[in-house]
Amino acid sequence: MAAKAESSLRLREEAAAERNWTTLAAEALVARRVEELRLREEAWRERDATLAEREAEVNRREVAARQLGEQLTKREEAVAGREAIHLESDCAEHAAMAARASELEA
Repeated sequence: MAAKAESSLRLREEAAAERNWTTLAAEALVARRVEELRLREEAWRERDATLAEREAEVNRREVAARQLGEQLTKREEAVAGREAIHLESDCAEHAAMAARASELEA
């Protein structure tokens, strides 16, 4: 009877040890998976930060390009205005010279 009880106790201890080993193996697997997910999440956060920096740089460049475009338009308008004034002045000068020439011929 004692041998039977001892054998039963040994079987229960072996089963408990096997459950403990299985539990430890499962916990180790979970810990590895948690670490993998943490590393993946960290990589995504870094990627998100990099993308945010790039987006901010693109926005800064777009603003700068828009400002340069506006400046160029203003300069072109100013040049066109000066050219128109010079053209009008030249036309007036030409007309005055033609009138003077007419006067001298008469």
